[in-house]
Amino acid sequence: MKFKYCILCLLIILIVNHHSIAQSKLSPIWGDLEKGNYNVGFKILYEFDYSRVYHGPQSVTGKTFPGETARPIRIGVWYPVAKTTSGKRMQYKDYINLQPTDKKFFDYNKSLCDYDYWATVNWTNLTDSSKNKILNIQVEAIKDAKAAAGKFPLIVHYLGLNDRRNENIPLWEYLVSQGYVVVSIPQVSGGGDVYMELGLGSTLSKETQVRDMEFAVSQLRIFKFIDFSNIGVIGYSYGSVFAMRMAMFNPYIKAIATFDGNVNNKNGQSVIESFYNPKINAAWLNIYREKYENEDLKIFETLKYTNRYRITYTNAIHGDFEDFAIATSLMPEQTPAYALKERPVSTAKRNYETTCRLTLEFFNTFIKKIPASGNKLETIISEEKLAGIITDFEYRKASKVMDEEDLANAIIYYGIDEAEKIYNTVTADNDYEVFVAPSDLLIVATALRMGGRRILKSNDVLFFMERNFPADKKVYMELGRNFIELNKLAEAKKYLLKVLDTDKENKEAIELMKKIK
Repeated sequence: MKFKYCILCLLIILIVNHHSIAQSKLSPIWGDLEKGNYNVGFKILYEFDYSRVYHGPQSVTGKTFPGETARPIRIGVWYPVAKTTSGKRMQYKDYINLQPTDKKFFDYNKSLCDYDYWATVNWTNLTDSSKNKILNIQVEAIKDAKAAAGKFPLIVHYLGLNDRRNENIPLWEYLVSQGYVVVSIPQVSGGGDVYMELGLGSTLSKETQVRDMEFAVSQLRIFKFIDFSNIGVIGYSYGSVFAMRMAMFNPYIKAIATFDGNVNNKNGQSVIESFYNPKINAAWLNIYREKYENEDLKIFETLKYTNRYRITYTNAIHGDFEDFAIATSLMPEQTPAYALKERPVSTAKRNYETTCRLTLEFFNTFIKKIPASGNKLETIISEEKLAGIITDFEYRKASKVMDEEDLANAIIYYGIDEAEKIYNTVTADNDYEVFVAPSDLLIVATALRMGGRRILKSNDVLFFMERNFPADKKVYMELGRNFIELNKLAEAKKYLLKVLDTDKENKEAIELMKKIK
């Protein structure tokens, strides 16, 4: 009996160990992250962006360089596939050794792949066995698998400055397993070198990253499984600047996550200032190291109309926000010395996995609108703060605001009566900041007539002002001009006389009155 019991115990141990080994071989790059309801598919697209030339004209001759009339864009897309999908899962090296079907992209692609290989094997001690351990990791994705049915929100990922294209594979596959589509592209300098050096001082280079990504997103319209009305953006390191730039002018972007980003220092902020939109209302998850150099939270402070989280990690290095942290956990004996000065490998791994979990629940809260995800987000923060991973946390609830543009849009699209209800509700609500200056609203009304030729809508704005603000001869003058354009001369005369009642010498009103007599 005792012998049988020992055999049974041994069998249980073997089964448990086999299961553990099988799971490890299946997807060791995941660490302790749990997969969701979807398998992962991966596609690579190559397109020429003819709207952004690769090399501009030569400054002396004015001629373009032969064969350089467009920018090659390599687009990586990760997407959910059905559970029943069969196919061979990729290895990590398959993300590096990508091959274009079009030979025109071969040389360009080789430059990208060579750089990615060099950057990846630098994690190792450069022996063949060490390199193979990284390169042969089995990942989640199945190349060119059939997409799952339905539509999924899109996550746009901006890489760090001149970083590897395979920068955040575990995160991307994790998000896809939970029902998102992810897109990422290489960074290529505005000047056009295949070497991809992105000049820190070049506004052109930085603006190019956003334009290239907007082009890449436009190319994804061929896929019916993407919900383009619900978009999230991630930016790692300097990519945080590009992510913020894109979100400031795309209303379909509902949430932004930045990892150890330059958006938190003056260098990154100087780029954003030229297109700053303080009314952005996409939610923001801002995670970075406690020992972040040259920290400046100006943007976090001023974007007060968005729900925003600020989270700092106790012991982290910059590489803990990319899959370097997971890779080194697979080979702890080979971890570079500099990476061990700040924290052990186990902490690096937990830093990265915490970032993945926070990002998922953040997007679930603000993109998918899953009520329970907000609680999960708070729970993760509490647990990791207790564990010593998170050292500081701050949440700022979005302020509510109405300005002249908001009010004008309410008038234009809902009508005067409905706009009045909205305006009265907002002015009585202490949670709202109301910035509606009559002079600015008048500018909107004038622009509707002069620039948009929407004279009836211009009149609606002016009628609203007449009903809700003190009498203003400038409003009457605009109404007079509008009615002359509409050839309603009796109405025009009525408003011009109102101007002359308070300002008998008004030259503009007198000249207009002469025209309609």
